[in-house]
Amino acid sequence: MSLTVVELRKKCKERKLKGYSKLKKSQLENLLDTHGVSMEQQKKKKDGEKLKRCPKGTRRNKKTGECEAVKAKQKKSEKEKVVSSFDRKKKIQQMKKKVDDPYDPIFAQQFDDWSDDDLQHAILLGKHYYLPKTLMDHVQTKLKQQHVMKDPMTGTIISEEKIKQIYKANKKPYKKIEKFHFDTANMNIKLERRFFKIFSNRPAQPFMQIILTYNPSIYKMKTKNLYFKKPDEILIGNVPMGISTHPGGGEVKALDASSTSEVIMSKIIEKVRNGKLFSNIKDNHLSLDVIPSLPTTTPAMKKWYNPVTRELDTTSKNSQYFKLLEEL
Repeated sequence: MSLTVVELRKKCKERKLKGYSKLKKSQLENLLDTHGVSMEQQKKKKDGEKLKRCPKGTRRNKKTGECEAVKAKQKKSEKEKVVSSFDRKKKIQQMKKKVDDPYDPIFAQQFDDWSDDDLQHAILLGKHYYLPKTLMDHVQTKLKQQHVMKDPMTGTIISEEKIKQIYKANKKPYKKIEKFHFDTANMNIKLERRFFKIFSNRPAQPFMQIILTYNPSIYKMKTKNLYFKKPDEILIGNVPMGISTHPGGGEVKALDASSTSEVIMSKIIEKVRNGKLFSNIKDNHLSLDVIPSLPTTTPAMKKWYNPVTRELDTTSKNSQYFKLLEEL
């Protein structure tokens, strides 16, 4: 079905052609053909007939409706790529202003001998710049030895953010360090046997205090409901003594051999050393959590006793004793 003169003029108007108003039908068709709109395509479009899909490697031109070969994208040559604007001399000058010595302190390699990539990814720790690979080797060695990450020169703890930076500088994926390494050089646990007057008409009761000692110039501690005995000491809790599998002389019976006073102390110490109480570690700031049923105050100690018999309660399922066993 051919297009009428009115329809052909409408197509010319859509194509923004000029001088078509006085042309005859055949002249209008030639004008449209000349400007890339074939009558065959116009008829198919009018009749609602779908155009055939273009062959592989070609694409239909929206203006002409014809299938045309797709021009292959030209790959940029190495010369056409943007040349790096890295200023090596300026970078070295900036680095020298921040440190005392112009070299990697581990291998004493001068900044001038570093590659451009090493200079761009240099790691600043304290007053020294390190080669990325140098620190990566240091971190991986400490991980294998299960040691705390420290600055090789100053002994300051390396933060997790800085470790991430080291991995990124070496273009290696970072995996979060799950295991907590108890820093025996700057942390320790000590035990002190103390007696507390729980009831006015009863003798003072024995408890073993578990105390965390640490170097406050290295670590900043945050705690919830824990008692700072000194600036460098935190009371983890007081373990009631006299819970035994074979009680005698004022002692009480333990649930089993794994639930005595001595074993409870060992489990708490292990929990601290394994980092189970350190819920948040960022830089040198440690957040230390409490063991809810482990008493740190006299009112909390009193909850461990039967209010009627005023003896340590190790039989009631709702006792602090059973609660602590579950928490450990």
